[in-house]
Amino acid sequence: YLCRLQESEHKLTMILGEALDGVSVNVDRRLVYVNQALCNMLGYTREELLSMDVLDLHAPEYREGVKEYTSMRQKREAAPSRYVVKLLRKDGAQVDVEYQVSLIDWMGETASLTYVRDVSERKRFEVTLQTLHESALAFNEIDSYEDIIEESLNILEKIVGYRYLTFLRVEEEALVTASTRGAPVLDLVLPLSGPGITVRAVREKKTQQVNDTSIDPDFVKGSTDSLSELAVPVIVEDDVWAVLNVESQERDAFTQEDLILVETLSSHVSSAVSRMMDQENRVKEALMYQRMIEASEKRYRTLVESSPDLIIEHDLEGNIVFYNEAAERFLGFDPDTSIEMNVLDVVPPEYLGELEERSRKRGTWDMGVFSYELKLINASGELVPVLINSTPIQENGTVKSILLMIRNVSEYKRLQNERTEALLDAREAKIRAEEAEKLAQLKTRFMSTATHELRTPLTVIQGYLELLKDTIDANTESANQYLEIVERNTMRLNKLTDDLLEQQRLEEKRVKLDLEEANLSQLVNEIIDEMKPILETRNQRIDLSCDDAVATVDRVRVGEVLVNLVDNASKFSPKDSVITLDVAAVGDVVRFSVVDHGVGIREEDMDKLFTPFPGIRVKGVKDGTGLGLSICKGIVELHGGEIWAESGGPGEGSTFTFTIPMRRGEDNA
Repeated sequence: YLCRLQESEHKLTMILGEALDGVSVNVDRRLVYVNQALCNMLGYTREELLSMDVLDLHAPEYREGVKEYTSMRQKREAAPSRYVVKLLRKDGAQVDVEYQVSLIDWMGETASLTYVRDVSERKRFEVTLQTLHESALAFNEIDSYEDIIEESLNILEKIVGYRYLTFLRVEEEALVTASTRGAPVLDLVLPLSGPGITVRAVREKKTQQVNDTSIDPDFVKGSTDSLSELAVPVIVEDDVWAVLNVESQERDAFTQEDLILVETLSSHVSSAVSRMMDQENRVKEALMYQRMIEASEKRYRTLVESSPDLIIEHDLEGNIVFYNEAAERFLGFDPDTSIEMNVLDVVPPEYLGELEERSRKRGTWDMGVFSYELKLINASGELVPVLINSTPIQENGTVKSILLMIRNVSEYKRLQNERTEALLDAREAKIRAEEAEKLAQLKTRFMSTATHELRTPLTVIQGYLELLKDTIDANTESANQYLEIVERNTMRLNKLTDDLLEQQRLEEKRVKLDLEEANLSQLVNEIIDEMKPILETRNQRIDLSCDDAVATVDRVRVGEVLVNLVDNASKFSPKDSVITLDVAAVGDVVRFSVVDHGVGIREEDMDKLFTPFPGIRVKGVKDGTGLGLSICKGIVELHGGEIWAESGGPGEGSTFTFTIPMRRGEDNA
């Protein structure tokens, strides 16, 4: 096994040793293997590298990050596997490299296998490209073709070095030398129909890269012994306006990066020329762009200043450099001194450690946007919960400041708490409703059972009372009085059981209406005649007002409602009083109103009316069951109507009103 392991590791080192990229293996910070490519890259011998600490090879600003990642990998914790750092060569120069790191077992130990790729050229190219873009801004200030030509050659010198540079203009059917760098100026005129690498670039409207001019049939020798040539056309409005030409006395002198840079410059020249060629449109575009920029800046200022969120920018030390009006109001900033404040001044002490830890991590290694919650001290000194979005602001790849978008979430927290409480209340209400429904069902079953159980003995008692009255001597006055008392109470119990049964039938939807067309005036007068004996005992009378109308109703049931309401009005009104009964056709309904001038109804008792056993107490009046009004409500609703009561309060009398549709369909019967 050991032999196979050694053989495997030998093959691995052979493969790694031939890799074009640098390769290293380190256990913790100790290098245990490096290939020759890495030695060449850094200028050290293998023995020198194997004796060094990994951190010593890194530029100082990268050492803490590398140390942290190495420690995390040794513990087999998740760590970035691909990132860019700067390494120090033996001669002190820095080299940009890209790491690709993975964990391996090396000689029985956990180790990091690192592929090291030199990206210095890529970095230099990026810098050069940036220089090109920055230099090309000079074209915005140029107002002549001659200046465009000279500035183009100046930029070419910066980006491709000191080579033979020529700017050729297309004039009529020929290419004409406009200016040169590094070579004598020749009055060279190349017909577009003839030979020439630059001429070919015009005809084909694309870049010509010739690595060996000696074998190119279109090459035209000028004042230099060029062996490589790069000709890039400047295309304006789909026509070639000029050619940027670079020559070298070496073969294969131009790289892909050179081609990209010169073509990029060509596009800048094209833009400048386009503006020159159409001055009027250029001015219009400039004005339009200016208006767009101003509008954008205005929108930005409006957005920032009108934002309800707090917007604060601070540097890496936490010093505030900008804030909007919302932040000024919320935090109570003084415009004269707030710029000198530190963002930590508005953070409660208990959050300082957490915030400093977050700030520490926002260095080179963590450039992302992240959100977190904490509490800030507002202008009143109160702790307010906020949600913070933290965004790094970079300049040239370096974080210069942090932008904080801060939202007050106290209202959200309050609503969230209210919603939680509402859900709990709803759950409790549901439980109470279910319990109430169970109690109602239990009450219904009890009423049904009790009523039927009372009905039988009451019937028997009433029958025997009749027999006793017939057999007792009429002169036995006291016995008759006792029997009358028993009879009245028996009738009272009978009425109660009848009402209970009626209420139960209404609740169970077992009552059917016997509908017929009825003359309302006739119906009401019959009720008044029926009630006269009761009213006369209290010296009361009814003041009737009734329209001559016909309605489809159940005469018996409607009569039952009127009797109940008039009886209640009599019972709760003083002697010698007048009860008003008003019956009127109103639209497609009939409205019945019974008005008394009695004890009135308390406001807190209004909601209890029309329910069985409401428990309403009236001084001087014997308590009732409330079944009468409940039955009235059921009968009125069976007719498709409504019933309600009104009162000014105790001693102000009452008005009971119900409405019934004048016409009912057969399906409602």
